[in-house]
Amino acid sequence: MIQEFIEGISPETFSNTLIKDIAQKQGKMNSSLLKLKLTGKYIWGTDYQFSPIEFGAYSFGNFNIEKENKLLVQELNEINKKKLKKSIIHGDFHSANFLVKKDKLVAILDLDDVHEDFLIQEVANLISHTFINLDSIKEEQLKIYIKEYEKQVKLNEEEKKAIYFFIKHRFLSVIGWHLQQLKKHMDQKEDIEKTVIEHIKLYKSFSKISLNEFMKMF
Repeated sequence: MIQEFIEGISPETFSNTLIKDIAQKQGKMNSSLLKLKLTGKYIWGTDYQFSPIEFGAYSFGNFNIEKENKLLVQELNEINKKKLKKSIIHGDFHSANFLVKKDKLVAILDLDDVHEDFLIQEVANLISHTFINLDSIKEEQLKIYIKEYEKQVKLNEEEKKAIYFFIKHRFLSVIGWHLQQLKKHMDQKEDIEKTVIEHIKLYKSFSKISLNEFMKMF
């Protein structure tokens, strides 16, 4: 697809105004996509979040990805996935794929990961990369985001609980994917390992927060 040049930058920080704008536009996009008829072509696998991640890498240093993922699958099996809405989603909805200008989201890029999935995977992706730090959660901005998003798409209680586990899944997926890439791109070993270490820390930091504590942020 060829389209006109769009001015903007990929944001490194997020004001409350920008958070509101992103939430409103994501909500409108997801609301529209929910209306499309699904075809049942789950190119990433049906309900893949509820199965072990298979990236061919099971550990990094003293961090055992396989062990953590098995525990996560057990926790996810407590979720009633029949109550999780399915839709077509962007698949990688976060700042690296945004263009922003004057505190407004002006473009969403990189649509090659579009696929059928649980709607909340879209929400979990953004939360994972935007509101979670190594030592805390940006709770105020997370509440702003959820409030604005739900003006367009209401999330039920089971979906809100599942987001907690989907965030963990996102971090483990990023770790596993990068370790897979490490085998192919040893010339980028330093940068890839830096990303892996960062996401292990994020995963451990987020895991210190209980599901009940997380639910209070909605």
